[in-house]
Amino acid sequence: MSRTAGPGGRGLYWSEKIRQDGGREYHPWRVYLHLAQVCRTVGDWERAERLLRKNLDMARLAGGPEAIASAGDRLSSILIIRGKHQEAIDLAKASLDYYRSAGDKKGIASAMSHMGNILYHRSQLDQAMECYREYLELSREMSMETDVGLALSHIGLLHYERAEYDQAMECYREQLEGAEKRRDLIRSYMALGNMGNVHLDRGRHDQALWHYQEALKYAQIVGDKQAIAFGVGNIAIIHEKREDFTLALEGFNRQLEIFRELGDQMHASYAMVNLGVVYANLGDRGLSERCFLEQVGISRGFGDRPVLSFGLSMLSHLEMLNRDLEASERCLEEAVAIAREIQLNHYLCGYLTQLARLRLEQGRASQAEEAAQEALEGARLVGRSETAFEARVLLAAAAGRADPVRGAAELRALMAGAETDEQRADIFLQLYRLDRDAGARDSARELFGRLYGQTPKLVYRHALEELGDKKKTTDLT
Repeated sequence: MSRTAGPGGRGLYWSEKIRQDGGREYHPWRVYLHLAQVCRTVGDWERAERLLRKNLDMARLAGGPEAIASAGDRLSSILIIRGKHQEAIDLAKASLDYYRSAGDKKGIASAMSHMGNILYHRSQLDQAMECYREYLELSREMSMETDVGLALSHIGLLHYERAEYDQAMECYREQLEGAEKRRDLIRSYMALGNMGNVHLDRGRHDQALWHYQEALKYAQIVGDKQAIAFGVGNIAIIHEKREDFTLALEGFNRQLEIFRELGDQMHASYAMVNLGVVYANLGDRGLSERCFLEQVGISRGFGDRPVLSFGLSMLSHLEMLNRDLEASERCLEEAVAIAREIQLNHYLCGYLTQLARLRLEQGRASQAEEAAQEALEGARLVGRSETAFEARVLLAAAAGRADPVRGAAELRALMAGAETDEQRADIFLQLYRLDRDAGARDSARELFGRLYGQTPKLVYRHALEELGDKKKTTDLT
């Protein structure tokens, strides 16, 4: 038989097993749980997994199904972030089955949280939402305020992934309010970082930066290495958006270093994405491609499909610049298929404008028009005004392949709505492609030359080479 001693006794940290011969064995399962939690927070995930495996072994040796279910549920939570999804699923299902049969609502809530995390990382977002909603409902019912905050964070993330920003912010604000009342720094920096992400996607860089800096401050107080890595990377994204690439590279390399110290390969792939984007903006095609190839391999191995889709879209972009249109098409079609299937609406409209450009390069104007039209509708739904404008330019360019006069008129009409040099340069380039107009070529060359002088992006270099200005790209590299 096995039992746990009452309050004040050895059972605070140990469970005991009474052998058939009357002797007793003690198992420090609570010690292992506390040690594992510390290891998880400071980033020693390998040791945390070893401790939780010992805990499960002891539960199987010492006692009944409740102890086994609890130990298996806790182990599944670390296996998720270690990328061992199938074992995590098996343990979480077994724990959930026990808790449901026993009517243990706290156990069910815990298992549903872990099951939702697994499904999220496998990009099964609808099923993950069901798990998180049940987790939230049970946590509210039992007044488990910390768990309420965590459930709100999970649900908010799913809304964010689908570009449902108002719903996401509602979740994050409620989470932050509850965390501040409890003086819960961990939940506070989670909410602040997530709110920063929403501001970033909406182009509010100053507000995003403030939230990211506050989140990083709290994470550093707690000493949570994973959260510190995310905070450093988020701030680096703001530097990248502001084209301060030196600080961006410093931040992303530090983020990658921390994730690798943690053995967190899945999130290391996020840093690889960011580094690849910066190298592309700096005009280093080789390093950019190397980053995305490594990132795509990691994401494919972990089944992290949202990040996989983004890496594929970037590889497609590089292949198009390399004039390997078939390879570009393969990568991009997979990215679009993933985004459609798991409803990555924010990214899908961007992938579709990229697909429209590829179709124009391939001489498939009618298919380019279809992709651009879908991109326009999607961009309007998720509030991506720049993507919507790009889609309108591509629609005009596609129309111009059948009717150059009409296409040129539509492109010139769009010039009044262009807000940036990049948008104006793109319109002049599309005009030049329609009828090889010398004036459009000169205007495009001047604008792309100015842009390239500020930021040597590969796309600017490619445009200048097409416009016959190879000397300028040589001088500036």
